[in-house]
Amino acid sequence: MKHYYIILYFFFLSPLFSWGQKIEFEHLSDQDGLANSNVTAILKDSDGYMWFGTYNGLSRYDGYQFTNFLHNPQDSTSICGNRSWGLLESKEKLLFVITPFNGFSTYNKLTETFQSYVHNPEDPSSLSANRVLSIYEDKKGSIWIGTTKSLDKFDYKTKTFQHYYPFGKDTGNYIAGITEDDQGNLWLYGHSDKLCKFNPSNNTFEYLKFSDNPLTHEVYNHWGLVHWDKKGYLWVGNRLEGLFRINMKTGKTDRYSVENKKISSNILMKIAEDLEGNIWICTDGGGMYQYNAHNNSFIHFAHDPEDASSLGSDAVYCFYESEPGLIWVGTYAAGLNVLKKTKRKFLKF
Repeated sequence: MKHYYIILYFFFLSPLFSWGQKIEFEHLSDQDGLANSNVTAILKDSDGYMWFGTYNGLSRYDGYQFTNFLHNPQDSTSICGNRSWGLLESKEKLLFVITPFNGFSTYNKLTETFQSYVHNPEDPSSLSANRVLSIYEDKKGSIWIGTTKSLDKFDYKTKTFQHYYPFGKDTGNYIAGITEDDQGNLWLYGHSDKLCKFNPSNNTFEYLKFSDNPLTHEVYNHWGLVHWDKKGYLWVGNRLEGLFRINMKTGKTDRYSVENKKISSNILMKIAEDLEGNIWICTDGGGMYQYNAHNNSFIHFAHDPEDASSLGSDAVYCFYESEPGLIWVGTYAAGLNVLKKTKRKFLKF
């Protein structure tokens, strides 16, 4: 295992990086043992392991080396698919791994095996579709799975699913984004130009129109994002119109897009919030942005081919802060990019 030492020479001026700082990223790729250099999901579990979903396998990292898990069609206890799209550890400390084509798996840490869940057309209580787009655990501990067909509530004890159709039962729902507001309502991004507010307590739906673009619900725009932040703003993103920030108290909506030159790519891949409440935006082709609430603008992080310590790629797929000040960024083709936000700290891998 190779060891790298770098010094990050910059101050972190809470809550934002200041302009003019020297930002340096450490890079980890398949050359270091990562399953694949296209990283789509990141999670730190309750045992301290880092998990990375990639285009070709699931990786677990202990700070020294990677252990990779791959699908084996001859082994029913292997992971359900090699392309891991999302990761979640439940309050019960159960690790979920979702895939875009093969359902999802849960991981048994004692046996290091997986149990997989797929759609069974003969069983109406099975997963509604094998194309799983999102996963979310609400404040009460309920697990919600977004698929191309419906929103599924998963009962781990009975291994069954209850199906909800917020955007209609006869059309694809494409529940690509799930978040929860302060009142326990789930906000859903699906096959529509409207967001759905779902009240799990009484199974009712309300809708909020956020776009006037007639193409918002088209197939190529199904990968939508929603995030309810700590300040009560609802963030909405997609791959057509960029980013929206909705003030739920006043109804005011701000849009950030290529068209108004706020960001350089409308193809949003992730909306994330760090431990200090800062919003980060990952884009495909436009790098990564940190929202500056002081002047309603963004600080931009981009790849510089002349700087080996810059962001490794402008195709940024995921963001995760594993502990205060330690940020992991997943990219397309450039593996993991690691950023330490404190002054003169050493990173060792």
